[in-house]
Amino acid sequence: MRDSDAAQQASARRPPTLHGRVAVVTDTVAQIDPQTASELGITVVPMKLALGDREYRDGIDISAAELYRRMREDKVLPRTSSPSVGDYEGAFRSLLAGGAAGVVCLTLSSRLTMAFSAASLAAETMRAEFPSQPVEVVDTRTAARAEGFVALKAAQAAARGASVEKVVAAAHCARERVGLVATVDTLEYLVRGGRVNLAVGLLGDLLQVKPLLTIQDDGTATCVARRRTRRAALEYMVQYVAARLDSHTRLEVAVMHADAAEEALELKKRVMETWPEAQVIVTDFTAVMGGHTGPGLIGLAYYYE
Repeated sequence: MRDSDAAQQASARRPPTLHGRVAVVTDTVAQIDPQTASELGITVVPMKLALGDREYRDGIDISAAELYRRMREDKVLPRTSSPSVGDYEGAFRSLLAGGAAGVVCLTLSSRLTMAFSAASLAAETMRAEFPSQPVEVVDTRTAARAEGFVALKAAQAAARGASVEKVVAAAHCARERVGLVATVDTLEYLVRGGRVNLAVGLLGDLLQVKPLLTIQDDGTATCVARRRTRRAALEYMVQYVAARLDSHTRLEVAVMHADAAEEALELKKRVMETWPEAQVIVTDFTAVMGGHTGPGLIGLAYYYE
């Protein structure tokens, strides 16, 4: 990542000044771009990944594109970690000292990371330091842009002047209306990282099976289907989302990809043909998540009303 790009992203993640308004905090896995975070006053705490003996802040010190290049060319497998208790304390303290009425923090599923635990411990410290400014932590029980949709709906409620309790309620409501489904190009990275059973992984690659992965209501990841080809996997993803939509008046869809831009555009076209009224974006899979799945992931996240 160029120095100017890193500076711009770091600047976008500085805590906003929120005079009397509830502040919303999330992590980089949520895939909220710096401009949107700045417009809605969302503080994004970076996840971390390590290559060799060097640690990087997700989206600040290393871009997803650079990580995927190194994974492909150098065969590196990054180690990832959640923000520390101190990272969350620093973010919360800056917001509360800056005049926020309170803080609502939205984290990646607690079944996939320690972020929720770290944020909860930081919240306890802040409640003692700032007793009149409540701090609440919400486990979104999901990941990637599905987590991002929950954070966005919470931030929109905060922007309308909602109390901490109502912002938390907005997050809980959104949590019931989001989901995601994705496929990986190879199971190699999930196997190497211990995310799937080795025998299952080797069998999948041997048969050239494309697994379809999702996150269940309890926040755990699971395989929901297998398809022989990438094309069939793309078709399944649209069908998967369609089967989970109640009668809806609004639909937001994010096409997520890890170094698979052409397929992402193809999937976006399919989504727009299926739901012409939907708001559709294409977003890069964050480096930390891509470090587990490897380059080639493509998927859909959705929110509906």
